[in-house]
Amino acid sequence: MAQGLWTPELSVVLKEIKAGEDTMLRFNMMGVDRMSALQFNLSLPEGFELDGDIVLRDGAINHTLYTSTLASGDLFVVLYSLDQNTFSNGYILNIPVAVAENAVSSEARIYNIRTATVKAVSNTLSDVTFALDVTAVEPEPDGIELVMAAFSLISDKRVLDFLLQLGKSGLFVTES
Repeated sequence: MAQGLWTPELSVVLKEIKAGEDTMLRFNMMGVDRMSALQFNLSLPEGFELDGDIVLRDGAINHTLYTSTLASGDLFVVLYSLDQNTFSNGYILNIPVAVAENAVSSEARIYNIRTATVKAVSNTLSDVTFALDVTAVEPEPDGIELVMAAFSLISDKRVLDFLLQLGKSGLFVTES
């Protein structure tokens, strides 16, 4: 529950997540016109892990980023401005995440969310849980699978005629 006179909102914007491919968690803040500091922990489920540098976005220009991995494996993030610059509404940072090939849809959690204003008024925000909906990537069919699929679409007589023509043309090799 928020303490203080204002309550900023933290959310995560996601694009489609595909198993075995990288994705980007885009952190968005609203109601931040007086906010100069933010800290939170990010807990990613099994099959998801930090993969690269976290990038500050337009909403966090003139802020310093500090990150650390906690003993639990969760990510600890602090954004602050020693010059008391405030955040702007909108995207504040991007966190690149690798998605394992065997990853399944699950939830991530942002917790221990604390904010501060330039006048040292602090807020503790409620935890944010968000879905990580994973789409399985279908493997490309190999040549044999394509041929078998093609054969299943035509009648047996046509398949036999096709194989005979291949044999006569020398493209289809059979053992004698």
